[in-house]
Amino acid sequence: MTLELRSQIAGVELARERVLDMVRRYGPLQVKGAMRKMIATTAGVVGDRLRSLPDGEWTDTRYVSGAVVGDLNPYKFSLTVRKTGDRLFYTNAGTDPSVGSFNITAGVLRACITNSLLTFLCYDQYLCAAGLLEQVDFEFERGTITAARHPAACSTSIGLVVALVQAQHLNMKMLSTNPTTAHQTFGASGAATLIYNHTFGLDQYGNPTANFPMDGIVGGLGAFPWRDGLEHGGTMSATMNPVGSVEAIEREIPMLFLYRREAVDSGGHGEWRGGACLVSAMVGHRSPEHYISSGGLAQSVTMGIGVLGGWPATGGTMWRAEDCAIRDWFADGRLPGTPAALREMAPEGGLAPPKVFDNRITERDVFEVLPNPGAGYGDPVLRRADLVADDLVQGKVTPEHARVIYGVVVDGDGAVDEAATAAERKALRARRLDRARPPREPREGALGSVTEHALATVVAGPGADGTPALGCAACARELAPREGNYRRGAAWLELAMTELGTHFTDPKEQIGHELIWRSYLCPGCGVALDGELCRPDDEPVWDVRLAPRAS
Repeated sequence: MTLELRSQIAGVELARERVLDMVRRYGPLQVKGAMRKMIATTAGVVGDRLRSLPDGEWTDTRYVSGAVVGDLNPYKFSLTVRKTGDRLFYTNAGTDPSVGSFNITAGVLRACITNSLLTFLCYDQYLCAAGLLEQVDFEFERGTITAARHPAACSTSIGLVVALVQAQHLNMKMLSTNPTTAHQTFGASGAATLIYNHTFGLDQYGNPTANFPMDGIVGGLGAFPWRDGLEHGGTMSATMNPVGSVEAIEREIPMLFLYRREAVDSGGHGEWRGGACLVSAMVGHRSPEHYISSGGLAQSVTMGIGVLGGWPATGGTMWRAEDCAIRDWFADGRLPGTPAALREMAPEGGLAPPKVFDNRITERDVFEVLPNPGAGYGDPVLRRADLVADDLVQGKVTPEHARVIYGVVVDGDGAVDEAATAAERKALRARRLDRARPPREPREGALGSVTEHALATVVAGPGADGTPALGCAACARELAPREGNYRRGAAWLELAMTELGTHFTDPKEQIGHELIWRSYLCPGCGVALDGELCRPDDEPVWDVRLAPRAS
């Protein structure tokens, strides 16, 4: 903590000296004038972009597990943005009271929201935060997890990462209402659930050693509204994500890598797929005593929520086996170089418990880490079939998921069977609706035209009776009154987390609470509009409310 504080102070002092250098060179009037001009220009650009969006209110509510060692209860984080004209207003109303040690202060929440908006709205404005903040207001409920008061314990990483990912997700949905602003956004990315694995113990010479292998951040970048996420692109909160080579890590830490490879079927499924992540496995080497942590949040409660019909990305996994047959395999000239081979070698292994800091990793122990891939964007059934076929060739998806999730049929040569794919996708949407719960507030009819977007997947226009209504962007089926909750007019498809992909784990087994993925489907065409990670008995979050039109 002392080193971190000193580094922050050093950064402030360096920035101060750079500003004073400019003042000495150009004079205070010129420097201050340039600053004011830059702030005004950025504020004007941000205001123009906001005016292109409909007025309304967007909300994201999610569960997070891992408040402190010994407490894996899921707690609620809520964030709302209200857009009026050229201004934004944020509140964290609905967030649970501060608990454990993953709390953050109101200033940190403000910074997380600003970080997301800089990426999405100020990409061509030299990231001028002062200009952006001319257009943004905040009012937070104090004493909550994301606006803690003394004496609540605060985290410098876990709560911050959740707030940043939540702000990114919320802002992406708001900006999806205009194709121009949507183009700069992308889904939840690596480090969303903050897997980390610091090590400590003794090296082969008996000397104390401690280190931090960074394999836990080699996740994928979330999907964009127009392209797939970047494979193992890292987290959005840093412009560089250096993780070090295997050789460099082995030189510093008493362990050897069994493999570091791209994880098959890891990116979140969607019309645009989330970026894949790496998976790494290690064995202890010549150390009499050595440990590795399985820190961060509970991975079964993923923060990699899919966007607008996209499927979530796994929260990652950490797997271990102690006193296993690894040295016997080495003696036989065999290497468990894949996740499947590792589990064959150590069938007694299992998931490392969350928030444990002393998982043993000596010569007969192995440890595997799979970080957070990118979340998907849009309904997987809308993905171009040729992209799914290419994913199959590259091992990005499994043959089973290509058919069951994407509805794509390929022939023996790997080419798309267009007719069979069209039939399979039609049948897939029908199966979804057969399995889904019916709308709570069903409506009939279709929109006569589209006048605006509430989300990229939900549009507004005159309903069948002439009154303003919300409807499906894909087929125009009416869902709710214009100022209503479209989710109550949608069908609800509820899936166990383990149905979402190869690398998901059951929250009930890890944290003792049941959580599901609820996908909101158009009752007309069966296309997924959006989704949420929730308890089975939760009411649907009212995630978008368009402002009443001026009379």
